[in-house]
Amino acid sequence: MGQRENEELEAAQIQKQQRIKKAILYSTVVVAVVVVILIFVMMARQSGQKSAQEAANAADLNYQELMNNNPLEADSLALPMYIEAASKGYENGSRAAAQAAIMQYKAGNYEDALKLLDDADFDDVIIAAGVEGLKGDCYVNLGNNEAALKAFDKAISIAKGNPQLEPYFLIKKAVVYRAMGDFNNEYNAYDQVATKYPNYGSQRNMDIEKYVERAKASAGK
Repeated sequence: MGQRENEELEAAQIQKQQRIKKAILYSTVVVAVVVVILIFVMMARQSGQKSAQEAANAADLNYQELMNNNPLEADSLALPMYIEAASKGYENGSRAAAQAAIMQYKAGNYEDALKLLDDADFDDVIIAAGVEGLKGDCYVNLGNNEAALKAFDKAISIAKGNPQLEPYFLIKKAVVYRAMGDFNNEYNAYDQVATKYPNYGSQRNMDIEKYVERAKASAGK
């Protein structure tokens, strides 16, 4: 190998090392930036969670005080604080949104309740199913039976065979079907309760078989 070739080889190696150094430096900078971003997101999330928790707790304390001193107007007076807490997001924001939705539902403000429920997100099966069930109740009161049935179906799906929740929402579906004049589906809903959860009615002093037979007769079965 001649001197010129050696020089070219050395130059190529130097260039390669420089490229490697640049790549390492670039990677290090990227990693550092990512770490900084992650730290910022985590800090912001913790700050947001703290803010949401403080707002929800303050709304709870206010509501308790109102219930003690002015129970008839407690819901309407406490509602603004719960709506404000709901806007904070996170788990406590969802809890505040659900509480505000219940207050709006009780006041007959079903569309406002639905908007709040759309912002309420829960991992807990019972609460999540309850949120969907309340949506169904709102739709029933708004005269939107099809949307109500979808909400109750979603609640049943979330409940995953819970022996208290599934029959409860099946009965709600049956009531809606009867109001619609759909007696076949009313019968099917009541029959599911009677078949899958035979003790549910007796536990609540409710004769499910009577409703099964009524729906069966109405359906001409």
